[in-house]
Amino acid sequence: MRAKDVQLFDKAIHTIKKSMNTLVKERNRYHKKISKYLKDISRLRNSHNKKMEEIMEEQKEILNEVYELFEDLYEDNGGK
Repeated sequence: MRAKDVQLFDKAIHTIKKSMNTLVKERNRYHKKISKYLKDISRLRNSHNKKMEEIMEEQKEILNEVYELFEDLYEDNGGK
């Protein structure tokens, strides 16, 4: 496996992780802001949480697939 390939996988993995961290921070910011203004927001919050969880789950699946692909390519090249 070429050094360029390793760098591309590394960049992709870190991009996905950064995206997931951004989603978590945004969700927390949303909860903090909205709870200050509205007390009866359970339906809105549940809808938002469901969507955010779906997005994060998709990101986790993509990250796992990237790791798996990297491992397969790395092993196919004899660990090089």
